[in-house]
Amino acid sequence: MTRCRKGAEAEEGPSEASEEKPRGRRRWSRARRPEEKEARRAAILTAAVELLDGDGLVGATLSAIARRAGISKANTYRYFESREAIMLAIALADAEDWTADLARRLEPLVGSGDVEAVARELAACTSARPRLCRLITVLSSVLEHNVSAEVIADFKRRFNALMDGPIEAIDAALPGLDAEQTRGFMTFFYIFVAGCWPIAHPPEAVAELHTRPEFEGMGVDFEAAVQAHAQTLLTGLLAKVGP
Repeated sequence: MTRCRKGAEAEEGPSEASEEKPRGRRRWSRARRPEEKEARRAAILTAAVELLDGDGLVGATLSAIARRAGISKANTYRYFESREAIMLAIALADAEDWTADLARRLEPLVGSGDVEAVARELAACTSARPRLCRLITVLSSVLEHNVSAEVIADFKRRFNALMDGPIEAIDAALPGLDAEQTRGFMTFFYIFVAGCWPIAHPPEAVAELHTRPEFEGMGVDFEAAVQAHAQTLLTGLLAKVGP
């Protein structure tokens, strides 16, 4: 735990390492009852989501999260061991929402064998969650650093368990697939989303270049690319199974 705290302070810079008094939000008295502790945890997550949506990962430092939540930075360590642990919790909650929504979208397609429709719903459901896409993009390079093995293990167990829902929903819509094939598909789908999102959402200077005739056509439509990728993979898997 101590290692994680030092790493977080070093990552955020010298000005972040000093303790700051919370301001601008509700100030909390010390949490003693379980419901009070849960309220603190929820406040930290809400503050982090607001900062992440407004200022991106760069603006969502541990100090900024604590200030917005109305608690001291030191007290955040009672609930999360680092800024990255907070982001993993947000990613998990967003992934849970994604899986539930995808199951609802695929329910009318049960037994249809309609690969195009399944790919279209996968792409639309994913594109509707930009925060989750941004977190997936930095999961391995940022969020799985500065956290303990126990936190990462818990995240991976819960994330893998969540994937059972989409796998079952896709299998039900495309009867030719089995769970092992669909699990493999989900791995490649995840990898593609992680790589495609930053390409489809480049820095402002790159986006401006894409409007010039010289670079026309280099921009990527995220949802269309995800749909095409999913449809190609699923079609190939079904062809491999054969009649």
